[in-house]
Amino acid sequence: MKLGVSNPESGPGTFYRRGDRDTIWAALRDDTGWIHSDGPESGPFHELALPPEHYYPRIARPLNGSLAHPKSPGALDEAKAVALGVGQATTLMRRLEAICQTVHPESETFGTYGHEIRNLLILAAMEVEAHWRGVLVANGRQRDRYSTNDYVRLLPVMQLNEYSVAFPNFPWLSPIQPFSGWTQESPTRSLTWYDAYNRVKHDREGDFSSARLDHAFAAVTACVIMLAAQWTPSIGLGGRSDLSSFFRFVEMPSWAPRESYTQSQPSAETAWTQIRNPELAS
Repeated sequence: MKLGVSNPESGPGTFYRRGDRDTIWAALRDDTGWIHSDGPESGPFHELALPPEHYYPRIARPLNGSLAHPKSPGALDEAKAVALGVGQATTLMRRLEAICQTVHPESETFGTYGHEIRNLLILAAMEVEAHWRGVLVANGRQRDRYSTNDYVRLLPVMQLNEYSVAFPNFPWLSPIQPFSGWTQESPTRSLTWYDAYNRVKHDREGDFSSARLDHAFAAVTACVIMLAAQWTPSIGLGGRSDLSSFFRFVEMPSWAPRESYTQSQPSAETAWTQIRNPELAS
């Protein structure tokens, strides 16, 4: 029987009857041709990383094998955090949109810098940090002070580098991947927009030219990606809010089947249990 199917007996490939055969593996071998011996190791089976009805808090994953739409079963319980995140991302987006009324965004102008761009870059990067901390705290990683050595742990767990975002209002701009190239060996400098934020925050006079439009674009986009990576892409775009007209996901992570969250039976009443992600809690 396949998990997450409400009526598996009537669906193709979702129910197999053992009958008088020695094992269920023998039934699958006889009825499908998937396996050639009595055991799961010889067929297309995947051992789940988590048992059914368990999930990592604030980390979206495919639900019941639906790889196209990662979700967090705890999103409804995090309604306040979701609303605050969407509201702040919308505010940042509107500031970016206003700047683009003055500086036409294209490759030739992405190096433009100024006070409004600097202010936006700082606010957006701080918002990304708030998301990072929220995920780490929810998964049991407690620190008096967090650094990029902590934050970069989120990269493989949430596959942040696989998100790519385009801008429908500016179709001439190429999609961007704000987390591409982020490494544990150099967790601050390898994230160029975040490194620029650090420099313009601590030394406005000396590093003012780092307050560039392209860095502001990347930082605001990173906020939207963090919303999507925590809860679901539709939440990341604020449903049908202004975010969904300014940003568009063109690439998202490809999750392995074992990384799915699953339900024994699909139901809105499912009682889900949080479990800390071991790669973040340690």
